[in-house]
Amino acid sequence: MKNGSQISRRGFAKILGTSAAFAALRPSLSMSAPALRLVSGASPAAAVVRLSSNENPYGPSLLATKAMTDAF
Repeated sequence: MKNGSQISRRGFAKILGTSAAFAALRPSLSMSAPALRLVSGASPAAAVVRLSSNENPYGPSLLATKAMTDAF
């Protein structure tokens, strides 16, 4: 009787090829991106926040500094 865990090279190549084809087609088969657009009302790229682009190199203005100081 043949051991069930043994696989031939041909069988391995078949599984590998099928997996590669599925991985290449998966983004087009996925339903998650359209569902995200329906829920949020925007494309996924619009929801991305660039953390390096939201900083002010000059710091807060004098009015903003005064408002923060007055808040404490």
